[in-house]
Amino acid sequence: MKYWFLYWLLPLQLLGQEVEVFSERTDSTINFYARSPYYCHYTVEIKFDAFENMQSSLPVPATLVIEPRATKQFLLSVWQKEKSKAWKYKFNYRFDQGDLPNTKHDDAYAYYLPYSSPRSHTLVQGYFGKFSHANTHALDFEMPEGTTIIAARDGVVIKTKYDSNVGGTSPEFIDKGNYVLIYHDDGTFGSYFHLKQNGVKVNIGQQVKRGEVIGISGNTGWSSAPHLHFEVLLPSNGVKLTVPTKFLLKNGQVESLQEGKSYR
Repeated sequence: MKYWFLYWLLPLQLLGQEVEVFSERTDSTINFYARSPYYCHYTVEIKFDAFENMQSSLPVPATLVIEPRATKQFLLSVWQKEKSKAWKYKFNYRFDQGDLPNTKHDDAYAYYLPYSSPRSHTLVQGYFGKFSHANTHALDFEMPEGTTIIAARDGVVIKTKYDSNVGGTSPEFIDKGNYVLIYHDDGTFGSYFHLKQNGVKVNIGQQVKRGEVIGISGNTGWSSAPHLHFEVLLPSNGVKLTVPTKFLLKNGQVESLQEGKSYR
C-alpha cells in the first residue's frame, strides 16, 4: 500500500499523525476504514493497482469524504468474486484538505472586517492585485503591528503558526508568516496572515464566533510593510482556489471592498 497527498495552502505539520486509510479482513470480505486527527473534513480517493477477481461495494476508484476527527470511519468493502479462482488486490490512496465534492461558498454571507480597531484601515491590495494577488481573491489591509485581529466568520481553528519573528519582501519568506486558519460551516477556510510573533490567541480545535479575538497583527512572512492578509479559500486538489467575499460595515451596509478605500 502507498499513499500520496497534496495541500493547497501550506504543508501541514503532521507531528507523526496524518489521514490514514486501512483495511480489516472478516472471512472473505475486506473492509476499508479511515482515521483523521484533524478538525476539518478531508477528501480521500482510493485506487486499486491490482483488482483481480474482486468486487467492490462502490465503483472504484472511489472518492469519499472523511469526517473531522474520525477514528474509524467505514469507507467501502471488497470481496472475492469467484471462489474457485485466484484473487488479488493492491490499493493506494491520496487525500486533500476539505470536502471537495460538496463545498459551495455561501455568497450571501456577510463577513465582519477581520480586525477590531478604533480607526479605519486602508485596503492597500485587493483582488488580483499586481504585487502578490495575481489570480486570487485576497485582501491586504494596512495595519500597524499590534492591532487586534478578529474572526470574520464562525468556525473551528484547524491550523496556526505563531513562532516566526522574520519577514521580507521576497517569496522566500512565504513560509515564515504567522497565521490562523479557520474552517467554516460551508466548508470554506478563512486565512489570516502576517501575525505578530506569539500573536496567535486561539488554539487548534477551538470553536470561534464571528467577532472573537484570534490574534495580533504583525509583519512576518512575505511582507513589505505591516499589514493583514485575509482570504477565503475553497478546498481543492493542489490548486489554490479563493472566493470573493462581502463585508458588513459599521453603517450597516453589506459591500464588496475596493482597493484604495478605508474601512472600519
